[in-house]
Amino acid sequence: MRRFTDGSVRWKKIAASVCFGLLVIAVLGSAFIYSGLKIAGVDLYTIQTASMKPAFGPGDVVGISPVKPFEIKEGDVVAYLRSGTSTPIVHRVKEVRWTGYDITTNLTDKDGKVIDTSTAYQPREFVFRGDNNPIDDAEVVQQGQIIGRERLIVPHPFNMIATHADKKALTAFGVAAIVLYIAWEAADGFGAWRKRRSSARVQLSDPQDGVAL
Repeated sequence: MRRFTDGSVRWKKIAASVCFGLLVIAVLGSAFIYSGLKIAGVDLYTIQTASMKPAFGPGDVVGISPVKPFEIKEGDVVAYLRSGTSTPIVHRVKEVRWTGYDITTNLTDKDGKVIDTSTAYQPREFVFRGDNNPIDDAEVVQQGQIIGRERLIVPHPFNMIATHADKKALTAFGVAAIVLYIAWEAADGFGAWRKRRSSARVQLSDPQDGVAL
């Protein structure tokens, strides 16, 4: 049977501690990022296709926040719902369309100084295309279908909790780290127990000092 020396057990415990440290950093970093984004009103979406490469691809996580239709410009990356589906599409705006004119009204005081401004915006329509697609999306998107505009891409490894594949990897990594840590602790404890037992045997085998009667 292989014996675990103090040195080997020590290094294995260090390796287990490093694994746990990396796991804690990934989990706490992810939780910190996601909590902050939720507070800021940013929702996270996992990309399923390669239609937006090289900007982002399958498995990447993008943060989407609400946007007013009149704020959307050509070149923006926007999430929208295709008609009749509940699956978001995240593509780039190729064209913004509307008919008529946006009407701006100024409210003035008795001296003619502008104290407030309001604008009535015409309904918008949007043409989208994925950066990796040769043609525009088939549907002209109405402003009521818009979910929001892309604010950021969550980098690895801090998107681990968001994607299904990385959830599996994170779970496997955590289980492996726990099993190794328990095994090394058990080996360390067993080694210490054998050392105490061996020491006790040595003490019992020592000759006793003579006692005068």
